Amino acid sequence: MGGVKFHLAFPSHDLELCRQFYIEGLGFTMGRHSQHAMIINCADNQLVAHRVDVLPSEQESIYPRHFGLIFDHLEDYQALIQRIKLHAMPFHIPPKLRFAGSRLEHHSFFLKDPSNNLLEFKHYRYPSAIFNESQDTRIGESFN
Repeated sequence: MGGVKFHLAFPSHDLELCRQFYIEGLGFTMGRHSQHAMIINCADNQLVAHRVDVLPSEQESIYPRHFGLIFDHLEDYQALIQRIKLHAMPFHIPPKLRFAGSRLEHHSFFLKDPSNNLLEFKHYRYPSAIFNESQDTRIGESFN
């Protein structure tokens, strides 16, 4: 499928904190917004933060729910890390190298937004690992 973008809606208990995190912190851009929701341009994909009255609870782990970006270029991934450090944003899980030496090798880190939504950012050494390499069943932190 070509010419397709994704859309993801998520809860936000405080849209101003959300704006600070995604726009000022991560450098995404603002689209339409109201007192009830805001549209965020995330690498030309649409994130929509919908205001909720209660802070969503934290997940016990990074699974099952998180979202994020996969960078094509390691330099762009590293530039985001530098931006996060510059804005003194805490890492939920600091940058690390996963599956080193394998076809699944990738850099990864996690952030948690002000409404407890988890975001993962990564860069694969081998682009084929994103959707191929199906003979390798390692997914996430659990290996089945």
